[in-house]
Amino acid sequence: YIPWELIHDTHNFIALSPKTSLARYPRQILSRRLESLSLPFHVLLIISSPNGFPPLDIDREHRLFETATSALHHAGQITIDTLENPTLGDLNRQLKSNQYHALHFIGYTQADPDTQSGYLVFPATNDESPPDLLRADTFARQITKENTVRLLFLDTTHTLASASIVASNFIARGLPAVILPQFPIAPSAHIQFITETYRTIAEYHPVDEALNRARQAIRSHNAVAWSSPVLYTHSSDGLLFTRPIRTESLRTFQEIPLRLWVAAGSIIGTLLILLALVAIVGTDNIFADDNQSQPTPILNVDLRIKSISFDPNSSLSDKGATFHLQIENIGTEPSPTTAYELLLT
Repeated sequence: YIPWELIHDTHNFIALSPKTSLARYPRQILSRRLESLSLPFHVLLIISSPNGFPPLDIDREHRLFETATSALHHAGQITIDTLENPTLGDLNRQLKSNQYHALHFIGYTQADPDTQSGYLVFPATNDESPPDLLRADTFARQITKENTVRLLFLDTTHTLASASIVASNFIARGLPAVILPQFPIAPSAHIQFITETYRTIAEYHPVDEALNRARQAIRSHNAVAWSSPVLYTHSSDGLLFTRPIRTESLRTFQEIPLRLWVAAGSIIGTLLILLALVAIVGTDNIFADDNQSQPTPILNVDLRIKSISFDPNSSLSDKGATFHLQIENIGTEPSPTTAYELLLT
């Protein structure tokens, strides 16, 4: 078995080229619309070590993930909630009470190749009972309807064949992307894999670019492990989220120094007087010769301030700011269109 990620054109590996996107593209039955994301990026870490499977070192797995995401956490780019050995009831309650952008599952999967049905394996409520199997397609429908999850990170290197079926089940039911390692890699490479993936997505880059950056980061330390990351997606542009639309708030204007408001008030008064003169007598007649006949005044001009803004619109100390003032005539008579842009220093 040779991974698709090792395809090359005699000189370079296609998966390492920033100009090429290499992803598994399974069929999709349902789809989800693109949503905006305000940081931080919320991740639910699930570590499942059920009875009947080789036990996982839960503390080690937790430490590895914290190491990989600590810089992102301190930068405010990511928040993490953790469920260790949760039952299906624990998982359901967590997802109903919180909204997440990604699920990071460390554990085991199973699959039926005949029906192409995949399962995530969870501990049973009773320790003497066999593990509970959560159908991937059922779970996918739940999180796409009730939660904001758009990424599943399957950290299941022990069961690659079943993980591939599970990934396809999630994509078919509307989840935009599933990422998984297709063979075990060293902890140092695994940390780089996780770090670069979440960092790139939190910066609003496409998920395929996130995998490319992860491969590049791993390659600088390991000549083979870079081909482990695999992406399953059905997104045409790879974007999982868009940046939120920024709106000016009262707090933003409160941060503008008082000296600028005083200057702005003086300028507004001067501009209103000037614009009133322009509207009433016209620019060509403000300084007209006394011997010339005077135009008939336009008495039905009513000027009002439509909008005020500063650029930059954040707190300023000794720096200058551009002051934007938009004035409109709501009177019954027309007046010339006039625009002013002033630099306050």
